Amino acid sequence: MDARVSDRFAEEQAALRRVALLVARGAPPEEVFAAVTAEIRRLLDADLTTMARYDPGGAITYVAQWRADGEDHVSGTRAHLGGLNLATLVFETCRPARINDFSKATGPASEVGRAQGVRSSGWRSSAAGAVPSPACRDQDGRAAARGTQPRRI
Repeated sequence: MDARVSDRFAEEQAALRRVALLVARGAPPEEVFAAVTAEIRRLLDADLTTMARYDPGGAITYVAQWRADGEDHVSGTRAHLGGLNLATLVFETCRPARINDFSKATGPASEVGRAQGVRSSGWRSSAAGAVPSPACRDQDGRAAARGTQPRRI
């Protein structure tokens, strides 16, 4: 294993340990979600990371956010699925997705992103340890095995 891969693996393991310690201590979900978004931000060197859950009735609720300014502007915000945006793409395809030009994004979830100043974005629902949406489950209730190539727009 080359040094860069080894270093990256060590960083990922350290991030997992930090989150696991919070869970083991019985930290409230909000604290764990905030820690996960912060760790993902560090690992991906992102300016913004957000975690959301899929809700019944075709909506998502944002549960945590990490921003460079340290503020969380979206937790508790709810948006309906629909249009061309990451939340809808991931929900419908059960695959990672990326939007390189956010000006092409549409729908309520994209409006939340625009309000945050997002210009491009990628979402891999497993990156936050999220359980795939119910639509991503097979008839036995297991996560369906689908391709892992991201859909790009």
